[in-house]
Amino acid sequence: MVDSRWFQMLPSLEILMIGGNRVDAILDMNFRPLSNLRSLVLAGMNLREISDYALEGLRSLESLSFYDNKLVNVPKRALQQVPGLKFLDLNKNPLQRVKQSDFTNMLHLKELGLNNMEELVSIDQFALINLPELTKLDVTNNPKLSFIHPNAFHHLPQLETLMLNNNALSALHKQTVKSLPNLQEISIHSNPIRCDCVIRWVNSTENHIRFIEPQSTLCAEPPDLKRRHIRDVPFREMTDRCLPLISTKSFPSHLEVADGDNISLHCRALAEPDPEIYWVTPSGVKLIPYAEDGQYKVHPEGTLEIHGISAREAGLYTCVAHNLLGADTKSVSVMVNHSFPLSEDSLELVVADVQAYHILVAWKPHLNTVSSNLTWSSFLLSSNLDMTNVARIPMGTHTYNITRLHQDTEYWACLHVAFVDSQAKVACVNTRTKEASHRYRLLEGRQSLLTVLVLSLLLLAASLVARYSIGAEPRRARELLRGATAVRVVYPPLAQPWAWGQRGGQLLAVEVQAAPLDC
Repeated sequence: MVDSRWFQMLPSLEILMIGGNRVDAILDMNFRPLSNLRSLVLAGMNLREISDYALEGLRSLESLSFYDNKLVNVPKRALQQVPGLKFLDLNKNPLQRVKQSDFTNMLHLKELGLNNMEELVSIDQFALINLPELTKLDVTNNPKLSFIHPNAFHHLPQLETLMLNNNALSALHKQTVKSLPNLQEISIHSNPIRCDCVIRWVNSTENHIRFIEPQSTLCAEPPDLKRRHIRDVPFREMTDRCLPLISTKSFPSHLEVADGDNISLHCRALAEPDPEIYWVTPSGVKLIPYAEDGQYKVHPEGTLEIHGISAREAGLYTCVAHNLLGADTKSVSVMVNHSFPLSEDSLELVVADVQAYHILVAWKPHLNTVSSNLTWSSFLLSSNLDMTNVARIPMGTHTYNITRLHQDTEYWACLHVAFVDSQAKVACVNTRTKEASHRYRLLEGRQSLLTVLVLSLLLLAASLVARYSIGAEPRRARELLRGATAVRVVYPPLAQPWAWGQRGGQLLAVEVQAAPLDC
């Protein structure tokens, strides 16, 4: 323990280096006698906590180092006690997140180091606020750092150099760069950059920022752009919209904890449009941000907190990041005291509602589901595999409304579920749609007539194009048409919560063991 009595006879001391001494915590007023101290080095001391008033009295302090300690949180309240601080070193500490307002109103800070952090995953929204004199930010060599929020930096008007190399970043959002009006140079080399819509600002004509080591700033994805220099990829080759991508390093695939532990799972994704994130528990419960559900809490950035976990909460947890274009998922198997439950319940698909042109099917959630697909077809067309419809069911969804059906027609539907233990189950039902009322049949007849008219116009246009186009083009068109299929793949909207409803169909198959689905 550091004792303030050591310094009572040293009021003029300007530099103090007491690193290498094993101390768990720095307590209040420890350095109060050192009013003229300008540099303090507390490196390699095994520090786990800095009390709120540990730095009280250091009115002249300009340089502070916490290098190579065990701090899991930024000691932000303690830092507010040294308003004249210019240089701060937090390198090599096991921080997992730089959270909102961790660095705020440090009016004279010029350089900040957040390097070599083995556990750092993300820099969250408004993590750095009102640092008017900050000119250099070093965030490098963090092997798990995969996400910087588009609005991570607010009011950093003098920042000139941003070092982000050797992390796990797939992209840096254009909003992050726009928020730094004085940015002169940036380093993002040696990151697994995905060259798509999020990073396309790099090659915009509006970008005048200098890239450090551009020869090492390469695309890692997509495959056709791999190893190409980012600055060499034409702006038009990067799409303006793209699917979410969850970093493979944001959280592990397997996690073993003890009964009663508190755990945090950090899920982050970038995309355009911006993605929304939710979690699904092993029992299939959907957890959304801002809503607390017993032991569970999901933060808006995508972090799932589980308080006091027990064997009942063990199982497969899945993060889902989705936008208008689609979704990405990543799962983690959580074992509690070496316990991991397996689903032994039967899989049953039921018909909850039947109308003339749609059928609502439902099923109970099952433990540790990896993926679910729904297939359906008319009995009249079942011999033609090309007419089978397929829908991938979003995680956490347990009902599906099958639409665009024919009235008074027999249909079958099958649910295919893959589980974490590599087994798969299938359950099927069949039912008949209702006969449409006279008013709907009349409307359907008018729609059919309109469809025939539209198709006739399209055929007429196609014949004219074929007649006047270059000879090779019609042959190419015919080849493409011959290779087309009638399979309709549907990405459904999120359905309503589970409800059994009416049992309008006959159960055809339950618990059919099969090979794992390739989903």
